[in-house]
Amino acid sequence: MRRGSGVAIAAIVGSMGCFGLAGSAQAAPITSEFTSLPGRYSFQETVRVTNSSSRPALNVVARVILLPPPTLYSRVQLTSLSARPAATQRDRSGNIIGVFRFAKLGAHQTKVLVLHYVDVSRAIAYHFPQHIAPYQIHSAMYQQFTNPHYEYSQGVNTDAPQVTAVVRQVTGRLTNPVARARALFAWEVGHIRYSHALKASGGAVATLKHGRGICSDFAELYAALLRTDGIPARLVGGYVVNNGGNHGGFHEWDEFFIPGVGWVVADPTWGRFGYFGRLQDNWHVPLYGGIVPEVTVTYYVSQFERTDLSASTRYRFVSEQHPLSTLPSMKPLPVLRVATPPTTTHAAPGSGWWHRIHGWLIAVDRVASRAWRAL
Repeated sequence: MRRGSGVAIAAIVGSMGCFGLAGSAQAAPITSEFTSLPGRYSFQETVRVTNSSSRPALNVVARVILLPPPTLYSRVQLTSLSARPAATQRDRSGNIIGVFRFAKLGAHQTKVLVLHYVDVSRAIAYHFPQHIAPYQIHSAMYQQFTNPHYEYSQGVNTDAPQVTAVVRQVTGRLTNPVARARALFAWEVGHIRYSHALKASGGAVATLKHGRGICSDFAELYAALLRTDGIPARLVGGYVVNNGGNHGGFHEWDEFFIPGVGWVVADPTWGRFGYFGRLQDNWHVPLYGGIVPEVTVTYYVSQFERTDLSASTRYRFVSEQHPLSTLPSMKPLPVLRVATPPTTTHAAPGSGWWHRIHGWLIAVDRVASRAWRAL
């Protein structure tokens, strides 16, 4: 496919609309405002499906996340693909999935897909009305995002006794859902510490037990607390281009739903920097919604044959532009990484020469209001 062919890309999606619309930001309601200039980024995703056995695999189907659910603070667009998907569909988490089919994947053969993206992210602040309408508890949205079995049970332990005990302790006398969400956020930020050993605790209950975790643990615990309290919540997996240490990394955060406002962002890992109901930076780039593998593969082999297929993804941020933010300067933030699904491998930039160059560019950015860098 010719790179940058908007007509061809739009045709792939068909009745679902063009990729730009599917992954673009929604029109901001009066209950939110942007608080920074936009950050503009381009990045590349490489997907590999490998047959590591000596037998061929037939009727191989790879389902690849093409775009995350739309958010107010980020506009992700898919600009080109190296191959045309046979179909597209939207999953339960709101991701747009590309379905790629291969009639045969030979022994020790690898299929490679390359996807190119651009993104515009902004800092945002939400303003909540004084009076909030009750939830439509019978709606499909409410039922899905408060369901104890929606995400993998080992991660978001909704309604677990340990989680329920915290919710009752923190929000027992509060009626406003924003006040309850804020109280749960404050409790988590005050009681859970970041694991600088970069070791995941393994979900909400484990995080409560150990009192520490990485970003995925923070996000899963907060989602569990919210859902147990009857507040719809969803997880966002993505990339922070600059986490305060002059380098980026994979990250996970939350969004919760408030009637009359919509999906509201919250990042409990960075909670001590004021990330409830607002993003204090233009660095958050969503890549997918929910706890889902970025690639899933199905295939067929005969009854007496054994074939091993594996799938992996790799992201590379090609260029970045950091406009000077209108926000006050922030204290350095912790280095963050996200635990990746078993079928996925991630590689983030981070060599020594890269850090030195990027540090120089950040200094230029502070003087000249913007900076470009190429990885």
